[in-house]
Amino acid sequence: MPLDRVNRQFSADRPGQLRVSDFTHVKTQRGMAYVVFITDVLSRQIVGWKLPTTPRTDFVLGALEQALYARRPGARLVHHSDRGSQYLSIRYIH
Repeated sequence: MPLDRVNRQFSADRPGQLRVSDFTHVKTQRGMAYVVFITDVLSRQIVGWKLPTTPRTDFVLGALEQALYARRPGARLVHHSDRGSQYLSIRYIH
């Protein structure tokens, strides 16, 4: 299991130092939709997101890949999320 490197201290001195991620679900007329977002703590900008119809590991990985590609972080980026099953999957933590 990955270590909690943040310990509820959500602050950063520079962009790309700390990013946080979470997802939720929304009931729509067509069924459930899931939204995952990754936010840079210092700028509070959303740097990655996805809106799929299934809560699989692929959608949190897709948001992470988008965030890494769109805004290249510094060498010491810490990426924090809750410990939901998608974030603890073998594909996500490796």
